[in-house]
Amino acid sequence: MSKTVANGSKMVASPSDNNEVRIKAAVLIQTWYRQYTARLEARRRAAWVVYQSIEYDSESNQINLQKFFDDILKFGSKMSRGGASGSFAQRLQESVGAASREERDLLNQTKYDNIEVEKSYSGPRLSFPLSAPQVQKMIEHFSKGGKLHARYVLQLLHETRLVLKARPNIYRPSTSISKQMTVVGDLHGKLDDLLLVLYKNGLPDVTNPYVFNGDFVDRGDNSVEVALLLFALQLVWPTAVCINRGNHEDCVINRSYGFVKEILQKYRLDSCKIVQLFSDVFAWLPLATVIDEQILVAHGGISDKLDLRLIDSLDRHRYFSAVRPSFENGKIDKKEWDQLMELLWSDPKPQLGCKLNKSRGGGCYFGPDVTENFLRQNKLKMIVRSHETNPEGYEFCHGNCVLTIFSASNYYSEGSNRGAYVKFDNSGQPRVMQLCASKSKQLPLGRRLATFEDAALRGLRAKIAASRVQLVAAFSELDFGKTDCVTIAQWCSAMESELQLSLPWRRLRPRLVKLTPDKRVMYMSTFQRTAVQHQGGRSASAPDASMMESVYKSREKLETIFRIMDRDNSGHISLDEFKECCRVLGRVTKRNLSEDEIVDMAKALDLNKDGKIDFNEFLEAFRIVEQSRSSHTLSSNPQTKSADPEQSSPRSPRVTTSGERISQASQSTFFLPSPRSCSHQSPRFPRSRCSSVKVLHQEGANPRLGASEKAKASRQKAKTEKALSNSEVSLKSAVLIQKWYRRYKARLEARRRAAWVVYQSIEYSSESSQLHLHNFFNDMLRLGMEAEGGGGGGGGGFAQRLRQSDGGAHDERELLDRTGFESIEVEKSYSGPHLTFPLSASHIKMMIDSFGQGGQLHARYLLQLLHETRLALQARPNIYQASTSISKQMTVVGDLHGKLDDLLLVLYKNGLPDVTNPYVFNGDFVDRGPNSVEIAALLFAFQLVWPTAVCVNRGNHEDHVMNCRYGFIKEVQKKYRQTANKIVQLFSDVFAWLPLATVIDERILVAHGGISDKLDLEQLGRLDRHKYLSALRPPHSEGGKVDYLEWRQVLDLLWSDPKTHSGCRPNTFRGGGCYFGPDVTASFLRRNKLTMIVRSHECKPEGYEFDHGNSVLTIFSASNYYSEGSNRGAYVKFDNSGQLHTVQFSASKNNLVPQGLQLSSVEDGALRSLRAKIAATKTQLVAAFNQLDPDKTGCVSVTQWCTVMEAEMKLNLPWRTLRPQLAQLAPDGRLLYMSTFQRATVQHQSGRSAAEPDASMTEAVYKNKEELETIFRIMDRDSSGQISLQEFEECCRILCQATQRNLSDSEVTDMAKAMDLNSDGNIDFNEFLEAFRIVEFQCSDIPSGD
Repeated sequence: MSKTVANGSKMVASPSDNNEVRIKAAVLIQTWYRQYTARLEARRRAAWVVYQSIEYDSESNQINLQKFFDDILKFGSKMSRGGASGSFAQRLQESVGAASREERDLLNQTKYDNIEVEKSYSGPRLSFPLSAPQVQKMIEHFSKGGKLHARYVLQLLHETRLVLKARPNIYRPSTSISKQMTVVGDLHGKLDDLLLVLYKNGLPDVTNPYVFNGDFVDRGDNSVEVALLLFALQLVWPTAVCINRGNHEDCVINRSYGFVKEILQKYRLDSCKIVQLFSDVFAWLPLATVIDEQILVAHGGISDKLDLRLIDSLDRHRYFSAVRPSFENGKIDKKEWDQLMELLWSDPKPQLGCKLNKSRGGGCYFGPDVTENFLRQNKLKMIVRSHETNPEGYEFCHGNCVLTIFSASNYYSEGSNRGAYVKFDNSGQPRVMQLCASKSKQLPLGRRLATFEDAALRGLRAKIAASRVQLVAAFSELDFGKTDCVTIAQWCSAMESELQLSLPWRRLRPRLVKLTPDKRVMYMSTFQRTAVQHQGGRSASAPDASMMESVYKSREKLETIFRIMDRDNSGHISLDEFKECCRVLGRVTKRNLSEDEIVDMAKALDLNKDGKIDFNEFLEAFRIVEQSRSSHTLSSNPQTKSADPEQSSPRSPRVTTSGERISQASQSTFFLPSPRSCSHQSPRFPRSRCSSVKVLHQEGANPRLGASEKAKASRQKAKTEKALSNSEVSLKSAVLIQKWYRRYKARLEARRRAAWVVYQSIEYSSESSQLHLHNFFNDMLRLGMEAEGGGGGGGGGFAQRLRQSDGGAHDERELLDRTGFESIEVEKSYSGPHLTFPLSASHIKMMIDSFGQGGQLHARYLLQLLHETRLALQARPNIYQASTSISKQMTVVGDLHGKLDDLLLVLYKNGLPDVTNPYVFNGDFVDRGPNSVEIAALLFAFQLVWPTAVCVNRGNHEDHVMNCRYGFIKEVQKKYRQTANKIVQLFSDVFAWLPLATVIDERILVAHGGISDKLDLEQLGRLDRHKYLSALRPPHSEGGKVDYLEWRQVLDLLWSDPKTHSGCRPNTFRGGGCYFGPDVTASFLRRNKLTMIVRSHECKPEGYEFDHGNSVLTIFSASNYYSEGSNRGAYVKFDNSGQLHTVQFSASKNNLVPQGLQLSSVEDGALRSLRAKIAATKTQLVAAFNQLDPDKTGCVSVTQWCTVMEAEMKLNLPWRTLRPQLAQLAPDGRLLYMSTFQRATVQHQSGRSAAEPDASMTEAVYKNKEELETIFRIMDRDSSGQISLQEFEECCRILCQATQRNLSDSEVTDMAKAMDLNSDGNIDFNEFLEAFRIVEFQCSDIPSGD
């Protein structure tokens, strides 16, 4: 029931009313959003249908064009006997795949021995047989936009040809060894999609085989690179890679859809050789693959007559082009050709039966009954095909017996579709993986859809323009009254019949044509925005106009004809060749052209008069142009209608105004042409074709207009002024929106900075607490030694363990005995990488693949890897000297903190290490993240495989004491329970052997933390770094002395931070190291003859930051460090001149989440951490508040609250800004300080009151969870995850001495037994924390006077 409560003269809604309003609002918003997304999906589907129909129509036209070539070939052959055009007919015969090539001729024509590799060539230099590192270099080079040298292209194709010739028509791989098989669909020259598949699924090998199911060339920008990569993969892993032929691996199709054009553009001088060899290699590709005798993988599909035995026995190499039957001794085996066409061109449909595929012009449509019969006859379970794009990248049909896989994402336009690939296990079960290599994921869905729709409409308008003559003729037949109008039904019927596109024309009509007031279609408006326009200035009666328009039909056909006439693939044709073609073309089209007409046309096309015609000149006379509403209006008289728009206005040349060049989409925003912008145009426009702006010009030029014309001009002027007024309103609206957006972004940035300060302050406070805890350990160690020396025997064992855990030196032989791996067996069930030493690059890839899929390395291999790394590191100096003399570059990676996704992303973007691609990893690669073990194992493996190309510096977290607190030891115990103690000990020893710094080219110092005014590189180079198992405590020498100066050098190098103020002072924020200013940096660089310092150690919002006049660079490589969306990661690349280039990245999994929502998540995480710190300090805070509140009112002023929080929490935070999130105000404006603890507190769970003897002491020890966890890890001697009751009692006695508290033995024993909740004689960490943990609760749960 709705209720309101009186509050003076106002009525305030009750909470129940507010809840009802919120629920209704939420329902309305959800309903609106569902409708909005449904509308977007409907629009996307409509655009999708347009694209797909145009694509299929284009392929159908290609089949028809092939018949056109056959006619030309027939007539050319006749003329050849007369000596007229034999050369053109011969070239045409070669181009359409009718001519067979002799083996010797092909090898002679495609030689590469005479092609030299220039010294300036910077790409990969291949040697055969190929190896995996060479493939990796090709991937890196192609991903940076490079191309392979023509010599290596030809050599690679020749090697591929030899391998493919040995393959059967139907390849039959097995998953008996690999246990899996990955099938990749159409790629269509999209290199980003191929690289993304290889990154997500791994490179091929014996355990990771691939089938690439055709159509990897054409349409995309990198067809050459994709093809070369696939062929290289097949050469390196011949048993693990199979490449099927698709309908686009066809010499005729390649000339129309971009592959030949791409080769001409990239390899001008050698393009003819490369095109010929690619065509021959494509003809040798297998036609299908059968996996485990269960799954047929073929590009197109099947038919009711498809016979796999016939497919397997035919000579596939005869079919250079599958769109034309092969001649054998002058005869055609049509049955064989039909089988090939159906395998490459067919599509599944839900209707039963098998019928001709009219949409594509080749192949057939096969129904579920055909699929069922085919599978039964051939004892198969499934068909995997490609050939068709799909919004989601895949689609099941025919009762899940047919799977379509399409791997080219954003195929039609950005945001149009996802890509996908499928993985089969050895039981035949598929698992589909989707992908999207989009570069605009951050764009809203509506904007991406608008881009998709615009591109679809541009393609449709181009098709309309190409069929304009036929459409106008069809409309004229329906327009008996010559009204220039037809009904909507008539318009749709004419568009359907003439364009041969099955589209929802009624739905598309508003985007294409206009209606009259009586709802009839003005059919000439169909051609307003696009038209085939003749640019030469001749009238439509010229002899070449109608013939060229019929030849044009679509741009692809004209381009294909041009490529065929271009015999040497030089990109241009001679005038003689053009004349020869026109003679054959005139004979085919039954048009009588005189010699003078042909010569005139040839000269007209040669615009620059250089004696040859390039493709731009060939298209210049007939191209698609955009125009305004008033352009290209034809006369309604059918006798005078023409394809030339200028015929209706012979009085003046065509002039296009700036307003006419603006598309309708642009005019609807902020732009409208003003009279001034058109003032330079001629006033002699035909009156019927003038826009409103032109009418105004005529009015000013001729004052003797009639009354009706003046009234019309006035109305046009009023419309123009109104349009200008609307434009001003739109402009003002845009300015307001921009201002609002800037303020919104500024508020988001302010909130992000505030959350950032909270996170960073807590992090530094935690590290400072770690140093204080270390002093606490030292007190315990001292008291334990006193108890041991006094003969009490109470704490000696614990003190000894504490001393070992705190960095005590290990004996070499003792360490090797404790950490041996020989007794550890590798179970048969282990499915991860099996390592053999010395390691190789293939082992690295196996590790990356396994870790990327969530696997872990076996304990035996991990221990063996650490022992090998230890030996390698022992030979390294304290300061490693790296050089770029060979590599010409050096990459520095900052903190990774157990974030494996970031490391893999860096390797994907920058490549694996090698001699030409060296790395420096600048410490802090463990702790905090969930995959510290895997990252450490990978970095150490890199160093073993490429010892001169990888250096791993030590950071402040490569420290045993830090590992106890920040998660690394906990991770080891979780992943390796039985061998955790061995692994922890060996990791600690290996960390102590890591170099302390790296100097690149004797110019750039790379160290984890920073410097100080007393840092001496010579002393750092001489010290024994292995003594410092923990840098937090100075090691004792043999005489019992401590070298504090040496220890401070190590501590400053690992813990220091740069600051803007001059000088050098202790780093009180972290509790270790120092703050060094720009003067300290300048002095240090000058003294050591360096130019720059690269450090890590600090998280930065952008992943990097310059300080001290760009002399200090901070690099932090762990993205989303504090929380999802909190920061980017970065790495830096130096060239051999010392110039740097920073690369940013983010391994975020929530790229599509709005920025505001991501920021809210960051803020919530920061506040949770802050409330946990407040809860851990509750006792001190309450005491401080009570001192300021002598009257026990429960309130203090806001200023007093901020002062107490600053003093007790030791956090330099904007407490006034944070106050609304942490505490509540009383009605008088004072602060209710106990509300600070409403949402989080340290709560005792055992039910005892705070007066019991262990409560205050435990809270003092607890302080926060990390410190208590560190103490627990140290007491757990064997890293088993639990401590005995005796050890706990022993610790408490030493702790009582350190805290000067008197506890009887019975009290200590009672507390120990109370913590052993399951009474098993041991205390695990959960039991240790159970009595004192942080919980969330409501404000009513805490008494206000507590």
